[in-house]
This record gives sequence, C-alpha cells and structure tokens, in this order.
Amino acid sequence: MFFITTLSIILAVIFLTRLLFIKKEVRSMTNALKNYNSQKTNQKLDIILLDKNIEELAFEINHLIEHIVQANVDKKRTENGWFTSSKIKRRAASYDMRMENSKINTK
Repeated sequence: MFFITTLSIILAVIFLTRLLFIKKEVRSMTNALKNYNSQKTNQKLDIILLDKNIEELAFEINHLIEHIVQANVDKKRTENGWFTSSKIKRRAASYDMRMENSKINTK
C-alpha cells in the first residue's frame, strides 16, 4: 500500500511539473505574440519544451508571421511601384504638353 501511495505521489509531482512548464511556455508564446502584434519586436516564437503539439503550433504561427511579413512587403512594393509609375507618367505627359506648346509657339 505504501508503494502505491508513493508511486502515485511521484507521478502526480511529475505531471504537475510538466503542466506548469507547459503553462509557462504558453504564457511565453502569448507574450511574444502580444509584443509582435504591438510591433515592439519582429522576433518569431522560440520554444524550449519538447511537447510536439506546442512545437507544431509555434511552427505554424511562425509560418503565418512569414506570410504576413511577405504580404506587407508585396503591398509596399506595389504601392511604391504604382506611385513611381504614375509619377513618371505625369512627368512624361507634362513633357509632351511642353513640347506641343513649344511647337505651337514657334509656328
């Protein structure tokens, strides 16, 4: 009977310790995501636990962060490209108008 009680206590301590480490890791991931969302950092999630499910979750979140960063880069490139393109078109149109005015004035 003493053996079963001792074994139960040891197992309970092991599982409780594991649960506390998992909760600490989830709290750490949550804080990292909050910092990322408030743009305090661009750091991806790092995990130290050997829990397969949490590792997969962190991997997927990091993958999502990469997609968001790439989408923002593409958006800025498109906006800058459009701005530059429209600016060049305006300058070309202005040049064409000046050339036509100079032709009219010389006649």
